Amino acid sequence: MLLLWIVLFAPLIIFSPAAEAVKRENFKTCEQSGFCKRNRAFADATSSNVPGISAYRLDSSSVKHSIGQIRATILKTVSGSETVRLPFNITLYKSGVARVTIDEEKRRN
Repeated sequence: MLLLWIVLFAPLIIFSPAAEAVKRENFKTCEQSGFCKRNRAFADATSSNVPGISAYRLDSSSVKHSIGQIRATILKTVSGSETVRLPFNITLYKSGVARVTIDEEKRRN
């Protein structure tokens, strides 16, 4: 029984001081990140506040594919009628790696 207690609780005792030793000033807060500030407002206003209903949908007319590449646009509904376009690209490499990129369309223009 003592061995079980040691195995279960020893890691907690050993690693808890390390978790408190994180220098918070080395990390950005949401207020310091433009991406986070923009999308925090969208998250608060999104229509996905209803459980089971997603604010995101795929624009099926935008799907295009070629060898090793798929492109499409995700539509995000914000505050009822406003829609944000999020183009995404999936690139498949011969090495087996898949690269997925998603961006805001308004940043591209």
